[in-house]
Amino acid sequence: MIIGVGGLQATCPGCGGTEFEAMPGNELRTESKLTCTSCGRISIYHDLLEQIGERAMKQANESLAKLKGGSNE
Repeated sequence: MIIGVGGLQATCPGCGGTEFEAMPGNELRTESKLTCTSCGRISIYHDLLEQIGERAMKQANESLAKLKGGSNE
């Protein structure tokens, strides 16, 4: 599965992969462990969602900075 919101996808902290597999027998919850299908590293679903949120905030702040910078010219 790909963990994403809008155009942003979570990436494995180990290899940068974007495909994850839920551990067998578990419902997907924020505390669920997911395995990267590329390298096998285990990540927590909540951490992957948080990663997306941080990237979204960074992009939003960069966009705002560009808009503010452009209005002063």
